[in-house]
Parts: sequence; structure tokens; C-alpha cells
Amino acid sequence: QQDESGFLEVHPHQLRFLFFELNKAICPLLLSNSTEDNVAFRILSENHMEELSELSGVVPPRSTQTYWLVMKKQPPANTSEFSVTLESCIAHEDIADGDDQFLPEVLELTQGNKVHKVTLMAVTSERTRSGVTKVIYRVDAAVPVDHHLTQIDVHPTEPWILASHRRGGVSIWNYETQERVMTLKNLAPTDMMRSVKFIARKRWFMAGDFHGWIHVHSFAMNDEVTKFKGHDGAVISLVVHPSDPLVVSSSVDRHIKLWNWKAGWRCVRKLKAHLNNVEKVLFNPWDSNCLASVGNDNMLKIWKISSPLPVTILDCDEHQLTVDYFHPGGDRQYIVTGSVSGKARIWDVKTNTCIRHISGLQTGRCVGVVRPDCPLLVMILQGNVTSLYNFDTDCYENSIDFKLGDVLNFAYAEGVKSVVIGFFGGIAMMKIN
Repeated sequence: QQDESGFLEVHPHQLRFLFFELNKAICPLLLSNSTEDNVAFRILSENHMEELSELSGVVPPRSTQTYWLVMKKQPPANTSEFSVTLESCIAHEDIADGDDQFLPEVLELTQGNKVHKVTLMAVTSERTRSGVTKVIYRVDAAVPVDHHLTQIDVHPTEPWILASHRRGGVSIWNYETQERVMTLKNLAPTDMMRSVKFIARKRWFMAGDFHGWIHVHSFAMNDEVTKFKGHDGAVISLVVHPSDPLVVSSSVDRHIKLWNWKAGWRCVRKLKAHLNNVEKVLFNPWDSNCLASVGNDNMLKIWKISSPLPVTILDCDEHQLTVDYFHPGGDRQYIVTGSVSGKARIWDVKTNTCIRHISGLQTGRCVGVVRPDCPLLVMILQGNVTSLYNFDTDCYENSIDFKLGDVLNFAYAEGVKSVVIGFFGGIAMMKIN
């Protein structure tokens, strides 16, 4: 829907408020400004001002912004649908976002500019896809920051979550009993652990530390398998080949390296991947000879593991923190990337084009995949609220605030059909119905 001035394009066309906790609901609203001017706006509802928080802001020229409408309490029981009004006008070039009462100032500074209004229909609904949610582990608020987490992984067959800690330790948690299975405090006692990964078929796990060492440990024997200097800086990301005896690591030293454990952990390929930190690397789930990587040089790159050069380079415009493949159905194969500023981009693998931008998410690691063969994504909304986003319907299907701080990464527990979320302050799970 678009207002009559053509200033703002509005999405979605129907606002859907999802109640998730304490009778509070949120609804994302994407506003696209196709003009060369700042456009000021506000949204209000004459009939539901007690329930709906007023929202206002400025959409910059040639941009799309995501805003969050908040319904503070349930509307009357007989209210299934209601309307809200979007007011907009061209704003002075020096106007920027202010508090919720700034629109009168905008109107005063833009005398003579017409204020346009458009009516949007809204509905309320309960959560749908998500079932039981639970916190597996919460860091005691009284402990030092060194005890907080840095990354998690989930075992593909056992009910285990692997977590790395800032002080250099590693722990394994049983998500069924919510109890700690194993703790290794001395894996690298003077170093921060930056990354962890199960090597399930060998009954091992590996961890990458701040100074570039990769530690391989047997969780079956509770013994060290090996450790070696893998990089000249922190090991940020680790991934295991689905069938070959290969591990891939990426680092702040700009490199991606492939290691063969059957060849004594020899480095069989070294890729000078990005101009700075290589934030994440992973295998294509439909072609295990392909890798994707992102870095803070703004680039998404696709690699063949047999070649030292990327086969595809895509410019994401800003520092990228995460990348995941997903397949929402049919013959569609997509990649989703997340930026440090809180923007998610969805890329068509076949055409190498960005087909959707999602702005206004939490800064940091803001997006992940539920599982590769599903149209659901996990989005981190502002305030570190975890939400399920359906790519096909372009709707948020459930949201919850676990109150565990910043998000680190996501994993999927196939056995219990649940998303596992690693936070700075703990681990949580969200069951997918």
C-alpha cells in the first residue's frame, strides 16, 4: 500500500499484532521512501490509543526502514480488526529521528507541505509456530564477565549443546535434563574461546581460541586428541564437512583453511578470503564442494573447495557477521546474510541477486536459519527479542524475550524440532510446531 503522495510504500499491507508475553504484542512495519527527501511520519489509532504506542520517525531518502509498533495490552475481546492511520510529509533536510513527540516540530518546520494520510487495517493473533520455550542455562549475574558464552553448537543425534566461554573453558549441556554433562575449564585457561563445533562421527569436538590455536578433544574419552596453531589470530568460525575428513576454519587473520584429520591435521587448502575478519564460513547443504563466507569487508563469497579463487563475489554494502543457506521449497535456493547494523539480506543463489532486504533488526548477529529446508528464519528484533519470520508469508509468527543479552549464534536440534539460541548470558530453546 502507498500513500497518495507516493512518498512511502508500506509493508505488510495488513498489520498483524502477535501477543507473546505479558499481553504485549509487536508488529513490524517496513516503510520505503523512494524520494530524494526525508519523509517524516507518525502512526496512531483513534480507537485504540490506550493499547497502541504511538510511533513516529523519519525515513531517509531512497531507503527502507523497519519500525516496530507495540500494543501494550490486549484490545477488547470483541475487537478482531481495527484501523490505524499513517501520516507523512516531506521533512526539512536537517530533521532526524527524535522522540515520539517530535512530529509537531517537523510540521512546524515544514509549513506549506501537505500532510498525507493513509489507513491501514490491523488484526491481533496468538503465537503459531512456536511451542514450548525454555532457558537451558543462565549465567549467574554475580559471576565475572569471563564466564559468559562466545558460541554454541548442537550435536546431531545426542541431546547435547556445546558452549565455549570467554575464560577459555568449554561446557556440554543436556537440553532434555537441562544439566551440565561436561566442563573443561583448562582447555585454554589464559585464552578466550571464540568458536566450537562437534565432530559427531569421531565423537570429538573442537574449539578455536583467541590466539589462533585449534583444540580437538574426545568427549567419549574425555581426553585431548590434538591441538595445533591454525591461524595468526582468533579462530572465529569452524565447520565440518558432511562426509569427508575435513574441517574448515576462519579467522581474523583474513584466511580460510581446510584441515584433513586423516592426514594428521595437515592444511590442504589456504584461502586468502577477505580483506579483514572472516566472520563465518559454512558448507552448502546441497553441494558439499561449495563454501560460503562473509567478512567485515562487506563481501559474501562462494568458493569451490578445490579452487583458491571464489566463484562468486557479492557486495553486501556493509560489514557482515553471519551467513546461512536455506531452501524455502520448490527449486529455490537462497542465502541469508546479516550485518552488524541489523540488516538481513536474502540472496538468490542461482541468479546471484538480492531479492529481499529486512532492516531495523537488532545490531549484531541478527538472523539465522531454523533449518535449511524450511521457509522459517530466526530474526533478532530490537531489544534482543527472538522472533520467527516466515519468508513465504513475510510475517513474524512468534516472538519472545529470553532476557539473556546479546545473541551469539543459532543451531537446530533435529531430535526435538527446536531452535537453539546462544546468548552472551545463556542458552535458550524455541520448539517449532
